[in-house]
Amino acid sequence: MGERIYAQNKKQAKKVIEGLQKTIDEHEEKLRQDPDSIDVPHWQSEIKAAQDRINKLKNRWDID
Repeated sequence: MGERIYAQNKKQAKKVIEGLQKTIDEHEEKLRQDPDSIDVPHWQSEIKAAQDRINKLKNRWDID
């Protein structure tokens, strides 16, 4: 998630949000499957970053 993801319009923003949500879902599954992993802080960080980006896109493009 190091790269910035930009959207040029509402349709693109929705696609970006879908991709970010997929990242969140995948990382949450990793947390469920291996809650004692050394990677837990990284996964949590990725989840937070994706959620923050989703919130910014939703606010920017007035998406519910």
